[in-house]
Amino acid sequence: MLISGSLLFFEGCKLLKSEKKTTESDGSVRENPFDAYFIDACTQFNLGNYAVASKLLNKCYDLKPGEASVSYQLSRTYFHENDGGRSLQYGMKAWQLAPQNVHYALWYAERLRAEGNTTEAITVLEKTAETAPSDEHVLKLLDALYALKTNQLDKRIKLWESYRKSSGYKLRTALKLIELYKLNQDYASAHAVYDEIKKASPLKYQYFIEDGNLYLQEKDMVNARFNFDRALSINPNNFELNYTLFTQEAATNNREMARRYIGQAFNDPLTGLDAKLGYCALLNQLYFKDSTYLAYTRTVAQTLLRVYPKNTNAIYTAGLYYEWNAQYDTALQAYKQVCKEQPGRFDAWNGILRMCGKLQMHGEKIAFARQALEYYPNVASIYLEAAVSSIRIKEYAQALEFCADGLRMALDPKDKAELLKTEGQAYFKLGKYNQAESSWLAAIAINAADAVLYDYLGDAYALSGQTDKALVQWKKAGELGLTSNNLTQKIKTGKYVE
Repeated sequence: MLISGSLLFFEGCKLLKSEKKTTESDGSVRENPFDAYFIDACTQFNLGNYAVASKLLNKCYDLKPGEASVSYQLSRTYFHENDGGRSLQYGMKAWQLAPQNVHYALWYAERLRAEGNTTEAITVLEKTAETAPSDEHVLKLLDALYALKTNQLDKRIKLWESYRKSSGYKLRTALKLIELYKLNQDYASAHAVYDEIKKASPLKYQYFIEDGNLYLQEKDMVNARFNFDRALSINPNNFELNYTLFTQEAATNNREMARRYIGQAFNDPLTGLDAKLGYCALLNQLYFKDSTYLAYTRTVAQTLLRVYPKNTNAIYTAGLYYEWNAQYDTALQAYKQVCKEQPGRFDAWNGILRMCGKLQMHGEKIAFARQALEYYPNVASIYLEAAVSSIRIKEYAQALEFCADGLRMALDPKDKAELLKTEGQAYFKLGKYNQAESSWLAAIAINAADAVLYDYLGDAYALSGQTDKALVQWKKAGELGLTSNNLTQKIKTGKYVE
């Protein structure tokens, strides 16, 4: 009787442990040398002594050349000795002696594949699959080998269909068949398998979604929506499905339904915030291309604040969306909450300063700028924001202090030019026209294309009695594209206009 190598190995080890007999033991064992050699060979193999194991197995082979298990063990041993040729030779011998043994067939097929002989490996496994159609290991290896070949899709499908017929319903088999049917563009068969899965697992909504997506791909909106509605009846907040439905409704400008679906999506407790913020980035891209998507950002903002009331990333994103919707006071509250929870967050401080500017809250803006500077004392742009607001509330000396501090920190030429421009404005309001002129000339040296600087410089010249120079600067501002009634009047009359 043919016994598998693995079984002989374990039985041999058990025998050794119980009887402690080897080929050098008493006569009873010597009367059956094949068993003794084989048991010793398996033991040596297990210990990693492959050279000793191969010698013992060759003795077994000499005694019983028709024993398939010996050839199989020799193949495995030569494999570990990196002798691919002899491993393949004995693997073939084992399979030829016992073609019905699935282990031998799999081993031989693997050796053939390792040698690059995929065609012969497929032949071996096809014969094995005929006698063992429900063996999963044969199925997977044969499918993997088919996949390496071109134009083998029909064989792969037939293989898995045969396996399903012999082994009964299995989810993995059904999903594999769907994958292959899709590759073959046999959508009707794919839908049939989805129906089988949905019948077996009626509460697993993801398969309704997948089937619906396939119908959507075929532009069959009726069946797609039927499956999507079934999925929503099981899990109303599934993110993926709701976002898909949102994009469909938004594309047709059905705002009420689009808001509903985007709100349900971001309310999904099973989808993490990081993933949702990733979809926010996609929503932003849609908005940048099409302004109608702005309406949905407010729905997302409301949902984020409700679901994640303490998460600063969610609150900041909500604040940004409220800002885009011109709800500046609400945005300000969101940014303030972020800074309260996470005081060192620069983008939130910037948001506060922007909103204070939009709301003309210049005193509050200066106060927040001072708080921000406690965390970012080297950021010139914060000094600039404070200086601009100081001018708005006519605190010109304070504006000059902020400008001086900002100029010491400024590394970006743009920041430096803006600080010099603002510094010039403060000097101008204080009636210090020479100092204003110096600041604006320094700003022009950095950014000569800023038309406003020439307009300002002309004002300084006009009020210091240098009318001709003022007119030159005003005209220069106009040439650079600045347009205003005041500038037109100044050029026409040659006089400063408030």
